[in-house]
Amino acid sequence: MLRLQERWAALNAVVGSSARWQAELKTLAPATLGSMLLASKSKVRRLSYLASQRQQESGALSSLLNMTQREFLSRHPEYKKWTG
Repeated sequence: MLRLQERWAALNAVVGSSARWQAELKTLAPATLGSMLLASKSKVRRLSYLASQRQQESGALSSLLNMTQREFLSRHPEYKKWTG
């Protein structure tokens, strides 16, 4: 249970950086929210990257979490440098 709480806290923290993402989160179907909570840390880290670059408007929350690593890197090639 704690792990789920940690995931919710991490997702909620990064979503809080964007009014768009906050609005999207409030309207998600329960199944979609559940899949987001099961997203890997690396996928949530993508959102942190976008927030740090002030690029939250670059895509819908669920789309950003669901796209493959290859798709994300093709849209945001600088992400690889950011992750070190």
